[in-house]
Amino acid sequence: MKKRLFSPLLAAALAAALAAAVALTAAALPAFADGGEEPPITIGQSQEQQAECTCTALCTGDNINEDCPVCGAEGADLNECEGLEALPATLSNALPVTALAAAPNGQVLYVGGVLISTTGYWTTDSAGNVTSAGEMKPSDNYIYYDGNGTLTLHNATIKKGLDYNESIQGGTYINGSAIGVFNQNGAAELTITLEGTNTIAEVGKGIYVLANSTGGATLTITGDGSLDASASQTGIWVQSNNGNGALFIQNAKVEATGTNTAGYGVNVQSSNSSTAALTVDGGSLTASGSPGILYDSIGTGTVPKTTALTISNSAIVDARGGGIGAGLLQDLKKVSPADDSVGIVFDNGTGTVYGDATLQENLTIGEGESLTIPDGSSLNCNEKLTNNGTILASGGTVTGSLSGGTTITTPSISQQPTGQTVTEGQGATFTVEASAGSETPTYQWQQSTDSGSNWTDISDATANSYTINSTTTSMSGNQYRCVVKSASGVSVISQAATLTVQAKPASVPVTGVKLNTETLELFTGNTATLTATVEPENATNKNVTWSTSNASVATVENGVVTAVGQSSATITVTTEDGGKTATCVVPVTAATVPVTGVTLSQTQASLYCNRTPNTLALTAKVAPDNATNKAVTWTSSDSAVATVDQNGI
Repeated sequence: MKKRLFSPLLAAALAAALAAAVALTAAALPAFADGGEEPPITIGQSQEQQAECTCTALCTGDNINEDCPVCGAEGADLNECEGLEALPATLSNALPVTALAAAPNGQVLYVGGVLISTTGYWTTDSAGNVTSAGEMKPSDNYIYYDGNGTLTLHNATIKKGLDYNESIQGGTYINGSAIGVFNQNGAAELTITLEGTNTIAEVGKGIYVLANSTGGATLTITGDGSLDASASQTGIWVQSNNGNGALFIQNAKVEATGTNTAGYGVNVQSSNSSTAALTVDGGSLTASGSPGILYDSIGTGTVPKTTALTISNSAIVDARGGGIGAGLLQDLKKVSPADDSVGIVFDNGTGTVYGDATLQENLTIGEGESLTIPDGSSLNCNEKLTNNGTILASGGTVTGSLSGGTTITTPSISQQPTGQTVTEGQGATFTVEASAGSETPTYQWQQSTDSGSNWTDISDATANSYTINSTTTSMSGNQYRCVVKSASGVSVISQAATLTVQAKPASVPVTGVKLNTETLELFTGNTATLTATVEPENATNKNVTWSTSNASVATVENGVVTAVGQSSATITVTTEDGGKTATCVVPVTAATVPVTGVTLSQTQASLYCNRTPNTLALTAKVAPDNATNKAVTWTSSDSAVATVDQNGI
């Protein structure tokens, strides 16, 4: 991984070494001699026409080297001058010119408005001023330049940008930058090594590396320290107008902020036919602005031919403060990390884990933010993750513990919700079954109305089942899923289930209704059932209601008639559709109680014909007591012996 990622760095180092060798050779020659070498030829010019700048000091409008074939020519462009700017007073202790750095030919470097052209040290104060310290290493708060294109920041504070100046090389291009690298006709390259805590603030541009006409622009930030680069326009800006633009961060902790409304945190620019690349190998990059990280191109195109984002060694690229995009601000294109990336990328409030990552520094997921571990990825929290949002194990795995020591538990779904097909008006229920070890998981159902592109939480849908009581055809095609969350804050999402709602068949109106009888005779206390037949047979709505004309005579419920009192009542059935009716007359009479037996008050007696007693009064008792007809008749078996009247005497 590292070998592939940093092959550009190796190439840059070899180029620097070669440039150093050339510089040493040139130093041994007379200042204006040819050196016995054939000068490079520019396309469109002959060898005789090609001229090289021979200045040792930077030409200005008031001080031009007339002997120089470039600057002394009529109508010369002084931006082509390759001489060095006169050193300001703060550089009075700088090393002699023989220690010039082996940076790309023609490149200039300014830090805090000061030209850095020699090996040496510079101090910084709390106000952000940069002052030369010569060869003596300060105890703290200093900048060191090694003469080979590497700038070391040691607890440095820089709060002054390069002033606009038409008389110095790059003075109209990289003005406003706290650290500015400019090359008019070649590559622009700088390596910054961070030690301790370093700050860039109160400037227009934080770090600006510009290859203005030819060659690529490369900025490498490394070391175990940190840098907070805040600027109104762009925190870190790497720009090549005719080549590749590349920003490399290795193991360092870097923050870049564009403080203005239209400011960028990081801007990597290349020509529209080249590559704009951002690589973070270990450490982290936090970028905030509008957007946080912008890739764009110079020339006719707005998006570089290739945009590359590569992370490795569990690095973090955090663009929660503005996102990541390429091209026009009003139509930014998505930039995705390389397939073999290993680390975490936050694009606005959505974070994604790539490869098998282990947190190396503290990370907090804020409220409303999420971190997704997709299939094929894993995250070891390493006790460095604070979760106030959502950790989503979307096929990937989460291990280790949170920053508070809470052991990670990932829920497991044993039963996925299934699609439902219903007729409009019917209900539909979706169910998920899940577990989270010894913990009790929580549930949140979500709905998508655009085939799963966007999901919204359903209010109060926080059980393992979700029911829609009455469906409509407008719901057909909606998808439903459940987010299952463990107490440790890790969530999994169920499969999406689709709801299909079929329209009701065409309505068939009711034309009439009939009862199974038009007359129903009942005794009090008796019941009988009336049956209603709705016509036609295939009528859509066959619902009916029942009513009685006199509830004190007869009542009705769902067609069951109960006789209450003697008289007559009319039972009516009415259809819900169309109000069609049918009636039944119910005469109610008292119920008949049959006689079950009769007994006499005496079963035998002795009477005399010529003396008393010669008469006997018998009484008859009819059973049961509530027999409807208790009338009796009396007869004698032999009226010559005894007679009886109808009173039983």
